[in-house]
Amino acid sequence: EAAAAAAEAAVAVGDQDDAAADAAAEEAAGAGFASPSLTVLELEANGQTALPPLHPRATVLTALLASYNRLGAVPRMLAHHGHSLKKLHLGCNGVTCVAEVLPHLTRLTELCLEGNRITELPADIGRLSRLREL
Repeated sequence: EAAAAAAEAAVAVGDQDDAAADAAAEEAAGAGFASPSLTVLELEANGQTALPPLHPRATVLTALLASYNRLGAVPRMLAHHGHSLKKLHLGCNGVTCVAEVLPHLTRLTELCLEGNRITELPADIGRLSRLREL
């Protein structure tokens, strides 16, 4: 059903350029949240158990503020935003491990993880040379 909606969306924009048609199809299929030019996503204290999927072409996300939710884990999709993400707030989410995603977030300057269940930080945190606040 989602694939049919995506195909219809692509046909409906037939006289637009290919990039616009692809974006419309992706959006119709529910492939992403918000705009590809989203820079800050604030979802604090919303009872979220997962983050909404970001737009597949979102490449400029600089801040994700999602403290006081129920995420349980650092979303893997954040590794895809390591080239742009500078501020990450995931405090009070029941997170137990950050080792899988943290090494990919090379531009981080601010990382907030208080109030979680993390017992140790990975050695890779030392490679985050831009990190100024932990």
